[in-house]
Amino acid sequence: MATSAPVLSDLQKRVISAVILFPLTIFLLMIGEPYNNWFIATIFFLTLVEWMKLTLKTSFPLSTKSKYFIVGFAYIVIGFAGFWHIDFQKQVAVLGLVVINDIAAFFVGKTVGGAKLAPSISPNKTWSGSIGGFCITLAISGLFLWHIDSAIPLSVMVFIGFLIIVAQLGDLLESWVKRQYGVKDSGSIIPGHGGLLDRLDSLIAVSIIMLLCHLKIININQLVF
Repeated sequence: MATSAPVLSDLQKRVISAVILFPLTIFLLMIGEPYNNWFIATIFFLTLVEWMKLTLKTSFPLSTKSKYFIVGFAYIVIGFAGFWHIDFQKQVAVLGLVVINDIAAFFVGKTVGGAKLAPSISPNKTWSGSIGGFCITLAISGLFLWHIDSAIPLSVMVFIGFLIIVAQLGDLLESWVKRQYGVKDSGSIIPGHGGLLDRLDSLIAVSIIMLLCHLKIININQLVF
């Protein structure tokens, strides 16, 4: 009797996808112009297409669909503009922050469990995962910066902490949108992760802050009270 091939769990798919996609993304950003711009433009286009498909599938009236699409379109455009405007080192730093926070929050939340963070928005997220993700990401970021320069300004650490919170809020925002749309995932392009928006939600939110910094609208020194 032939045995069926083992089926990978969502966690295994998630890990395999992350192991492949993160180094590939860094490589495509690192090789420089024009290829890195083509890569960002391709992901941008696919994200917009995913958002359009997601919006069109809803049962909302056309006027409501149009409003949701326009707001989401603007949000995605501003986020990608922010990511595109920063240099390679900052792109890697932002990606690293988002990925570390996502992984740490996921595993701490799964291991510790406890009170739900926002059960009406995302029933699987916990306070332990959010706090664990924040602390681990801040600690790793601090150690990395300390390795480069032991004199780390307080404003930099506060700014990193602020970005971690923004990343988590971006994740919650996308979860809220999916709730409104009545879907579990924004798509199925990435095995174990869902759609591009499921992976880029935190990155888009953080990139918007980076754009505001680039435009001098936010000054990181003002974040220290």
